[in-house]
Amino acid sequence: FQNTGALVKMLLSTNDGVAAWGALGDSVTSELSASFVEVDLLAGQLTAFIPVAKYMLELGPTWMDTYVRTLLSEAMATQLEAGIVDGTGKNQPIGMDRKLSGATDSVYPMKTAVKITDLSPATFGTILDSLSTDKNSKKRAVNAIIMVVNPSDYFTKVFPATTPRTTDGGFNHDVFPFPTTCIQSPAVPSGKAIFGLPQKYFMGCGIGSNGGKLEYSDDVKFLDRQRVYLTYLYGNGRALDENAFYLADISGLK
Repeated sequence: FQNTGALVKMLLSTNDGVAAWGALGDSVTSELSASFVEVDLLAGQLTAFIPVAKYMLELGPTWMDTYVRTLLSEAMATQLEAGIVDGTGKNQPIGMDRKLSGATDSVYPMKTAVKITDLSPATFGTILDSLSTDKNSKKRAVNAIIMVVNPSDYFTKVFPATTPRTTDGGFNHDVFPFPTTCIQSPAVPSGKAIFGLPQKYFMGCGIGSNGGKLEYSDDVKFLDRQRVYLTYLYGNGRALDENAFYLADISGLK
């Protein structure tokens, strides 16, 4: 995440500079050039609200402040997660499971899920080879990755596949052939898993002219004697390159 404040647009480089060796005194033979992609931070607005019965105000400002902020922050976090993992790109982030091109009416297509039936070193090697190819088709070092799965798939497929028995009769869970952090997320479609490089996902968030304060109104639910609290933020996100994340079909995982 990056706090972009009041910024409206961000420019992200899509091409690395190039350096070249030469003899002392030679002219510069390598031109540093870069192309950029423009990310509109106002493309998405995330809002959350909660109606509160006015009699609850009598419980005191401290209790009410904690109650409202807790519920609204959890609601915002849930939808931020959904956008980052599986966002369509239309008025929301482009999810990790989406392509970065081919959008129709601002909706980006989902990546083609590659079917895997095991988590062996050979299978991981194929996934890591894809992740190690950068946006310019050059190779990059990959030291650790994440695996994001639906909680149901984790407990019924990934957990049994990564929990070997030890020689003393115990168990070790989340054992992978490569440094991998497994993350459960309800935002991942059932039967799918996302492998990727989290540092290669850009998420910029900014607040409006209200400075991030909670707003409230007694008029919206006046007849119900309820006060409505509201919060919002502007933001947008996307992977920095097409190969930063890998979508797998784990429906047949052994």
